[in-house]
Amino acid sequence: MFKAALIGARRRLLLFSLIVIAGLVGWHYLPLGDWLDTFSTLLQQLGPLAPLFYALFYVLATLILVPLAPLAIAAGYLFGLQQAFVVTLLAATVGALAAFLLSRHLLSRSCRELMQPYPTVMAVEHSIAAQGWLIVFLLRLSPVIPSHLLNYLCGITDIALHHYTLATFFGKAPLILLLSYIGASAAQLQTTASPSPYLHLLLYGAGLLFTLLACWLVGRRARRELANKGLRQ
Repeated sequence: MFKAALIGARRRLLLFSLIVIAGLVGWHYLPLGDWLDTFSTLLQQLGPLAPLFYALFYVLATLILVPLAPLAIAAGYLFGLQQAFVVTLLAATVGALAAFLLSRHLLSRSCRELMQPYPTVMAVEHSIAAQGWLIVFLLRLSPVIPSHLLNYLCGITDIALHHYTLATFFGKAPLILLLSYIGASAAQLQTTASPSPYLHLLLYGAGLLFTLLACWLVGRRARRELANKGLRQ
């Protein structure tokens, strides 16, 4: 049921927001910075190749269904907002494209057999077949089904490769920007010397909330469009 799926997506967004806020508040009380510093040290040993190594790891994680949000946040922490956003968005697009091609040319029959028992998933498949890139773009903005699953689902449809690639690239951008911002903000909080660290925490928290609000507004518009196209009961 799409209504239940959308409610679940809203709950996940709320839970994600609460986790992020709690993480910012607890930044000074947990060794999160130490953990990221360890990962940063490992990447720094690779020098200029660090972003490439990260991108390759991200693509692999996309294919094997590993949660990607922590990687995007770590990239923001390690590389800064701009570089993390660009590298992660490109890696996410390449990973999604690889899964799409794998599904279309090697696993089409297996993917279809696995997905057929789920009416919601197959309804999405029919909508993609009928309306193509627009449905993929909207689903990236407001995921009715998980992004990993959507990659493989699109492979069994007739959507054109370039339509899928562009819809994925632009549809993934808002969330990746948000996650990169979270990581970059955490790095700034750790490195900024100030007699009032709570002021910086408040400022970065406010920036994060505004970014979350922007993503939520975009997602709400996407949900309305999906509802208008019959992807909601």
